[in-house]
Parts: sequence; structure tokens; C-alpha cells
Amino acid sequence: MLDAYLRKGARLPTELIEGRRVIEDVITSTLFGPLKFMDANSAGQILSWFSRRKPESHAKVRDVQFWPRFQVDERSANEYTIEPDLVIDGYVDNEAFRWIIEVKWDAMLHLQQVQDQVRICSEGQRDWVHISLVKSADLASFECADTIIIQWNQVLSALQEVIRSGEAKGSSSIWCKDAVAFLEKLGIGAFEGFDQLGLVPVAVEEIDLHVSQAFFLSSRIEVEQVAFSLNH
Repeated sequence: MLDAYLRKGARLPTELIEGRRVIEDVITSTLFGPLKFMDANSAGQILSWFSRRKPESHAKVRDVQFWPRFQVDERSANEYTIEPDLVIDGYVDNEAFRWIIEVKWDAMLHLQQVQDQVRICSEGQRDWVHISLVKSADLASFECADTIIIQWNQVLSALQEVIRSGEAKGSSSIWCKDAVAFLEKLGIGAFEGFDQLGLVPVAVEEIDLHVSQAFFLSSRIEVEQVAFSLNH
């Protein structure tokens, strides 16, 4: 699917279907589908970039499940089942390990969803990690220690750094370069700092900071402070 979108100009589905955008599922499948066909070590290396494992730790993938269904419990917000986008089982340093991944594109991540997935999908697992790939999430989710929240611009930056460092090898390197191109095609950008903008210093005396007092006083209106997010 990556090749179709990157090299043949295939268009991503963005229309609303039953209140949600199918682009979210397409992105999940496009980015992580290749892990099913990679060798265990290459797929494990990719997951280590998302789960922020220590460079010296060694991850291997055994099984990749897309949208598996788990029976809810009495504390769940859902009525019958929950479906994390990905549940991946494997090993880290030869110990059994599970990656639980939730992918959000236009939708916001909510704490209840994180709590349900962590509680239900990690049951019986000794070692696991929950990862949320999002554009936006509610404040409670950001404050939750049970999930690693990574915004899409951070994903892009991290993968670009992997390429620059030469850390990726073999099929994981090919995947990394395609994933970067794919995210850029979707309009994701990585902020690299003000030093990249070529700003020119300007002396204060060169700027006319005078504002007409008459205009200012006659134009004042009462405003109410509201919260906002750069992610919207």
C-alpha cells in the first residue's frame, strides 16, 4: 500500500463514513502492515523507535494483529468489545512482550479509551507498553502514565532522526524512508526550531510601536478567554 500511495499517486480515502474517517484505518494498515512480512528483528527495531526502548535492548516480533476484539469488563465504556488498532506480541531481550497501539488521525484520544485498552489488553501480560499515535488528546490522557502519547509531527521527527543517524538497517531502513515520505505526503511537518527560519535581528528603534490612543480606547471590547490547541 505504501508503494501505491507514494509512487502511483493513489488517493487516500478521506470521506466520512458513518461519522468517522476511514483514512485512520488506512493509515494504520499502510504504516504497520509491512511489519507482518518483515523478519522478526527488523519489525522489532521499528517498534523500539515508537516505544522508546533503550538502544541496547533487543526487540523481536512474533505476531501482529490488526483490530483484535477483546471482551469488555464491567468498567469499560463500551458495551460488548474493545478494538485497539494493533496488538503486537513478541520479545524484548528474550522476555515476552506486548505492544498495544492506538492510532488517531482526526479523532481525539480520550482517557477512558486508554484505560480500557490498558486494563483489558494487558491482562495476563508481564511486560507491555501502550502507545497512542495522535494529533490531539484530552489533557487527562497526556497526564496518564499508562500510555506513551506521540503526536504525528513527533513521529516524523523521530523517523527522520533515525535516517540521519544511520540506525536503521535492511528492511527497517526501507520502511523508515517510505514512512517519512508517506507522512509528508499526508501533510505532516516536523518543526526544526527557529534557527532554521533565517530570522534577521531588528533593533527596537527601527519599529514604530506607536498605537493611537484614541483608536485603542474607542475600539476596546470585552473578550472571554478560551482554551485553544495548535492541533486543531
